[in-house]
Parts: sequence; structure tokens; C-alpha cells
Amino acid sequence: MKKTNQLYINVNSYSINKFLIFLVLFMERNPIFARNNMIQWPILGIVLLFFLIELFSTDRIINDIFFLWICLFSFIVVMSVAWAYDTSRTIRDMLFLVKCIVILGHVLYIIKKDKNLTYIFDCVILSTLINDLVMLPYLLRMGSASGYRERIFIGGINYNANAICPDIVFATLFLFYRYTNLKKNRVLNIGMIMLNCFALLKLGSRSSLIVLLVGFVINGLNVSKSKRVKNIFLGCIIMIAALGAVMYIPSFYNTIGNRILDTLSFVKGNLNVNNYNQNSDLVRMNLIINGFDMFIKNPIIGYGSGNFSSVNSLFFNSNYYAHNNYIELLVGLGVFGTLLFYWIHIRIILKKYKPGGSRRIFFLGKELIICSLVLDLMDVTYNVLDFQLIILIAYVCCFIYIDDEEDFRHEKNIICT
Repeated sequence: MKKTNQLYINVNSYSINKFLIFLVLFMERNPIFARNNMIQWPILGIVLLFFLIELFSTDRIINDIFFLWICLFSFIVVMSVAWAYDTSRTIRDMLFLVKCIVILGHVLYIIKKDKNLTYIFDCVILSTLINDLVMLPYLLRMGSASGYRERIFIGGINYNANAICPDIVFATLFLFYRYTNLKKNRVLNIGMIMLNCFALLKLGSRSSLIVLLVGFVINGLNVSKSKRVKNIFLGCIIMIAALGAVMYIPSFYNTIGNRILDTLSFVKGNLNVNNYNQNSDLVRMNLIINGFDMFIKNPIIGYGSGNFSSVNSLFFNSNYYAHNNYIELLVGLGVFGTLLFYWIHIRIILKKYKPGGSRRIFFLGKELIICSLVLDLMDVTYNVLDFQLIILIAYVCCFIYIDDEEDFRHEKNIICT
């Protein structure tokens, strides 16, 4: 009887753990809850309690290379307070990374206990779906000038397209993985993929569309040679249809079509400073140039984590952040901090597949890390929990023994380390 009660308590405790992960990820992805400290911090406090129990448990599940990496990177950020130009910005990064260690450590514990990624995939997909459905009435009415496409206000809260769209992209890649590899729920998966793509086109984030395209290309080429030709042919048809939609459907053209044309014109050298889209491209290009100049002046240790905008304001009278993760890190933490951050990416990229494991899930990890590296060219990701989660998932796909999801042959495979 005592053992039965103990088992019941353990099962309930574990279920609460998993539900807390969904709540945290949902709140992080939803702008309304992300800004509500009265709701967020109590839940994070409960997660911290479970995390401390897991950290000092006898099974030592969290003792892992990934966990060591995030702790070492956090230590470098903490150390950078000593030489930071603006210590308040570095302290803000420190607080984020503490939260990141707690949540990602808890997620790692859940993944290793479950020995699969199914629940984490479900959390990412479901939280994105809820956001899509909340935004859908506003997206359907939206067809205005592209200059205001990223300013969607729901309940007085700004839903910033540049913050929301990358989450939609990675949820779509998980859905596409399931659609191409799993037999069940294929209609539901393709329906959610279409909803996500509709949201991306209406929100008009060029960087997110590029990352999604890279993910689709990698996924389409990661097949046998006989299927590769078929996928290339289908991909070309889909690309032509998508371009036709964004160029000839007015609501899509207003939010993304004209932005693509303006960027192509900018690349050709046809600059119009009064054009909202080209002015945005010009600002981003200057931020990279200015950032490299600042990096050259202090290349080893940088100016302190999170200090790009402050130093940029000092030298160039511009208070923008870098819009580029590589430049943001080089200016903030110098060469050493940047190399430490990308050490885990390089480790995942260089990992070789060993026969006997699941090729699908192994190369999904490769796909996710490549997409992350591409996104880093156009966004700052080191201090965003959602993107750290993607790195964790990519690491798990390539390095951790987990069960594969059910495939067409109803087999289960084990990843080889």
C-alpha cells in the first residue's frame, strides 16, 4: 500500500512537472503573459523548486554537456559585469540566463525521463497554435501599409512580428517533420502548417520566411536520391505558387510582397531613403558595419553582455540593438564569449551519424541548428528562451539516447551517440 501511494505521488508530481513546462513555454511565447509578472514569477518559482530537487537528485539526470555549456556561458556573462559599459543591461542578461538555466534544466530532465521529444514538440506546436488563433481575427482584417505590419495590438499589448514569427517558423518545422514522417494526424498537421504559413505571410517577417525556406529545403533534400528529384520538382511548383500569391494577392503583397521587391531593389543599389522597407535594410546594414568597428576597438572581452545599443549610442548616436546575433555577441562579449556561445552549435554540426540510430531525428537536429545559425544573421537570439530551447532540442536529437516517434513501419529506433 505504501509503495502504491508513493508511485501515485511520483506520477502526479511528474505530471505537474510536465504541465509547468507547457505553462512556461506558453507564457514566454504569448506577449500578454510574458509581460505579466504577477502570473509568470510564481510559476517560475515553482519550476525553480522542482529544478533544485532534480539538480541534486541521485540519478544526476541533468549532469550533461548542454547544461554545462549554458552554465559556462552564463558565467562569462556574469564576469562581464566587471567591465560592462552599462551594468544594468548586463544584469538584465544575467537574470534572463538564470531563468534559462532553470527552465532548460527542467526541460532536459523531462526529455531524459520520457526518453523522447514528443511532449516538447507538442508544447511548442500547441503554444504557437494558441497564438495563431488569438491573432487570426486581426490577421484576416489586416491589409494595410507594410510600415505598420509588425504593430498588432491585442488587449493593449503589442504583438511584435519580429518576436512572434521565429516561434511560428520552428513550430512549422516540427509539424513538417511529423507530416513527412508520421502516418497519423496528417490532415491536422498540414492544416496547422497552412495556418502558420498564413500567419507568417500576413505578419511579413522576411527573416523568418528565409529561415523557413532553408528548413524546408534541408528537409526536402534529406531523402533518398529517387525521392530527391521529386521533392525538388514539387518544391519549385510550391515556390512559384507562393511567389504568385505574395505578388498578386493584395493583402499578402501589402505585408510581404512589396518588402521582398524593395529588398531586391536595395541589393541592386537602388536606394530610396523615404521607403520604409529600404530604410529598415539600410539601418540594419549600418548596424553591422558600426558593430564591426566597435568590435575591432575591443575584440577580446567586448563591452559587456547586452551593451551593443549603449555603446552604439555612444559612438554612433544610435540606440538600436544589432539585429544580428554574431555582431551583438562580438561587441558584448568579444571573441572568447562568442566562440563559447557557438561551441555547442559547432559540436552539433560536426557530430557524425552512426548507423543503427534514427536518421530522421538525427538530421532534424542538424536542420534545426542550421536554421538557428541562419536566423542569427538577422536577429539577436542569445537572450531569448525560445531559441535556447531550439538549441537544446537540436542537441538532444544528435547526442541523447531517446525513442523515435512512430513511423510508417510502426518501428521504434534509438539515436546513437
